[in-house]
Amino acid sequence: MVEHNGYNKDELIQREFGMNIREDMALVNACVLQPPSLEYHDTGREKFENPRMGQWNMINKVGGRSTVLTDAIQRRIPLVSDNPTIIFGAGVNYPHPGEDSPSIAAEGYLPPVTYVVVWKTRHTRLFPTDHQKTDKSGNIQPGTVVDTQICLTEFDFYLNSHAGIQGTSRPAHYHVLYDENRFTPDALQMLTNNLCYTFARCTRSVSIVPPAYYAHLAAVCARYYIEGEYSDGGSTTGSTAGVAGGVRFRALPEIKENVKEVMFYC
Repeated sequence: MVEHNGYNKDELIQREFGMNIREDMALVNACVLQPPSLEYHDTGREKFENPRMGQWNMINKVGGRSTVLTDAIQRRIPLVSDNPTIIFGAGVNYPHPGEDSPSIAAEGYLPPVTYVVVWKTRHTRLFPTDHQKTDKSGNIQPGTVVDTQICLTEFDFYLNSHAGIQGTSRPAHYHVLYDENRFTPDALQMLTNNLCYTFARCTRSVSIVPPAYYAHLAAVCARYYIEGEYSDGGSTTGSTAGVAGGVRFRALPEIKENVKEVMFYC
């Protein structure tokens, strides 16, 4: 593509942008984070599990709760079980200007927060230079993180937290927008990678943090309770929907006792 489009001979690119385009791929330094130890319910025959290459099984692990991180309890992963909050945003449509939407926090409640945005739909691909150190699909190993050379000068990093199944794995790009908790890069990268092993739907590490997955699933389910032009059954007459009168919501059904502590939208 570089040769076909002639990027390496384009004077505008070299003069105005100071860029040199080459056909061979750039070499970047990376490290591979170790997977976390997982803990299951005491009723199972096997209580602990150490994932290998981003996956494990549920044999002898039947229990009454989802996976938890052993390190969060024993080694105290920074802030996992404390009050500070981290908000990962991915593919969420934010309210239009002027729309009356409730705040994410109650009035007067001001915990320290860390805002992290994660992108998955990017063109960046990472390939191993040593083909002896790959996963089963020939991709880079789960836990591979890059935070230099191809990253910005801000607090951001690329993380490939999952094992490839088909095709070339696509790393997620995490960008810290605001950090009141003063995370170190190593602490946030380790926490993010470990969280990717706690997704309730599968026994594999996932490509982006489960809180972002859960937020997407909850938002999709919430659309079924919206009436009028914002609902799936309604129609929008213009490019931007009006906000006069606010958005109408159906009354939420009474939640059954046996699902009050369950993320039913998963």
